Amino acid sequence: KQTATSIYKQSQFGELVADSTTTSVTFVDLLSVGITLGAGGILLIRFEASASNATNNDQVFFRIQVDGVTKRGAGIISSGAGHAAAAPITLRVTGLGVGAHTVKVQWRVDAGTGQVRPATAPDSEHLSILLEEVTL
Repeated sequence: KQTATSIYKQSQFGELVADSTTTSVTFVDLLSVGITLGAGGILLIRFEASASNATNNDQVFFRIQVDGVTKRGAGIISSGAGHAAAAPITLRVTGLGVGAHTVKVQWRVDAGTGQVRPATAPDSEHLSILLEEVTL
């Protein structure tokens, strides 16, 4: 397969710096990052979270939306109450128009309390997202 070399245009970065928790069993917004794309722009998204559930064997789910459309998701399950696990998401989004776009991270739990604690558990929990515009 032949591949084309992409040209880097810009990046935007977002991260949680304060502890966050949720008990919602439906997706709710957690973090939002905007980016303005130029002509021919392709959006690369790199998301990483290390999160936990305060209850043993309960899950935490994350998903990425671009302009309100869900693109990809990932989930973790705590092996013990408060034990962190990683939820990485990497994707390439094409077909977006020129102009401003919003990328949201949403999350929910199946039960219990989901937590991302970069302030009180910085050695084990974090959440960040990197948006990069490239062109071919």
